[in-house]
Amino acid sequence: MSTDTHRVVALGFGLTLAAVVFIAQALLVEPTRERERRAALRELAALADPVAFDNDPFAAVQDLSTRAPLPGLNATLVQAMPLRAGGRQVGVVVDARARGYVDDVVLRVAFATEGRVLGTQVLTQRETAGLGRRLVESNWLAQFDARTPHSEDPRWRVRRDGGEVDQLTGATTTSRAALHALLLAASVELTDATP
Repeated sequence: MSTDTHRVVALGFGLTLAAVVFIAQALLVEPTRERERRAALRELAALADPVAFDNDPFAAVQDLSTRAPLPGLNATLVQAMPLRAGGRQVGVVVDARARGYVDDVVLRVAFATEGRVLGTQVLTQRETAGLGRRLVESNWLAQFDARTPHSEDPRWRVRRDGGEVDQLTGATTTSRAALHALLLAASVELTDATP
């Protein structure tokens, strides 16, 4: 075979391989992303229960990372997502982070339109193994459900700081971080989550 024939065969082989990779990616990666998106929406629906929404909140994410924190709260906002039903806003989901004992604790909090907490979830934490696991696996965050947090209200402090919020035993700093993230998330107005 001549050199030109080898080049044509190599080019043909390369194009065939590229087509196979492209098709495999289209058949495997996109369906995986769609499954992950649907799972994330189910998780968000469970967090926001009993508020039902019919929009895709992930398609309307508002970046809040440049917003200044509230005085007295060692926390920063990450993002907000509107929850809508029939075109009307019925709630908001806010992600916020606060410095824990070891690293940041990132919470996702769902609120009804009047500011009542629907549910709270730890997205990430790197606290010491036992303390971080208790934050994620315990019912500690459930104490905020159906309540309307206010950062100016002195009762919204951990007991160690003179407030009325129970802290995880031996994890005051972690508890304080999660509470600060929740309080900052509660400061987001519904209009902040509207694109």
